[in-house]
Amino acid sequence: MRPFDEGVDLWPGRRPRWPKAALDPIGTVLLTGGLFALLHGIIEGPSRGWGAPGVLGGFGLGLGLVAVFIAYALRAERPLLDPRVFRVATVRAGTLGVGAAFLALFGLFVNAQYLQDVKGYSTLLTGFAIAPLAVGMGVMGACAPALTGGILAGLPATGAGLGSGLNSAARELGAALGVAVIGTVLNSHHALRSAADFTAGLAIGYRILAGILAAATIVVAATWRTPAPVALEKVSR
Repeated sequence: MRPFDEGVDLWPGRRPRWPKAALDPIGTVLLTGGLFALLHGIIEGPSRGWGAPGVLGGFGLGLGLVAVFIAYALRAERPLLDPRVFRVATVRAGTLGVGAAFLALFGLFVNAQYLQDVKGYSTLLTGFAIAPLAVGMGVMGACAPALTGGILAGLPATGAGLGSGLNSAARELGAALGVAVIGTVLNSHHALRSAADFTAGLAIGYRILAGILAAATIVVAATWRTPAPVALEKVSR
């Protein structure tokens, strides 16, 4: 009977009313600009100095724009992202988990450079050496549906687009931060004039990434809940 019931639900007279999508140019500019400024500060810090006006200005501008975005989104009728959705435990945990996983994953992009420049591997041998990473990626892939499902679990069917957007944004932001963090650590701890410098800097960077991933895992495990989906209107109150 279930296929019949679902077919009836799609009948024109019983079709659910989905909220109309709306663009939010103000929110897009504020949030994108804030994240860009923060990443600029992280990337430029090692070369210009963490106390340089341009770096401090980047952090200040980024935090300011994000704060303005939050204040704006709390009052906008159809914001790009309503911060109140993070009241739902699975939305918070799922978003953090996805972001941390991609942060750690994209932090590994320097593996190929290490194997070729430090270990002297050929391009073909480097590919074979990196191949075992597929095992870890397979494990991560098996866990990904739970994290993605966690983001969607706390939202109603009408919030599927929002949940999908959060999942994609967490992946992209995590990837950008992973590249920025490992690059920043490499540049700030060593001049990279020798293979030993590169190896030492890489070890520090990987420890930092591992620490971030471990902390995120603990937070996700400690805060994970499985609530019943709630209406967006209730989440926004």
